[in-house]
Amino acid sequence: MIKELRDKPVAELQKLLTETKTELAAFRMQVLSNKAKQVSKVQQLRRDVARILTVLNDNNRHD
Repeated sequence: MIKELRDKPVAELQKLLTETKTELAAFRMQVLSNKAKQVSKVQQLRRDVARILTVLNDNNRHD
């Protein structure tokens, strides 16, 4: 997945980051209201956000 992220332009990465953060917030609300069955998805989404931020920071350093 990290290789796919490195190939994307910065604008698309920022859009993906916003979408992932929104999905994470919504899923956290589902977990709190006991509607979600896959609690481990929160951890996966957090890792996805971290990966996207890592690629964005790497791009900023190299520019």
